[in-house]
Amino acid sequence: MKKLTHSEPEIIKSVNELEAGISADEICGRLNVSRATLYQWKRKYGGLEVSQLKKLKEIKQGFFCKIMHI
Repeated sequence: MKKLTHSEPEIIKSVNELEAGISADEICGRLNVSRATLYQWKRKYGGLEVSQLKKLKEIKQGFFCKIMHI
């Protein structure tokens, strides 16, 4: 699998721009990604804000720590 070259906050910002009505071609051209990649990001990160992503990561980390100690 190819390594992620864009940060998650950058991806979320781009998905939010797409949802706000900015053209997919414009976003793809700026980020140098395909439309398929942009729509995969939308499926994965659609509706999220950066602050929600941070909170989700904290919850996941806490969950995995509890599992590892059981």
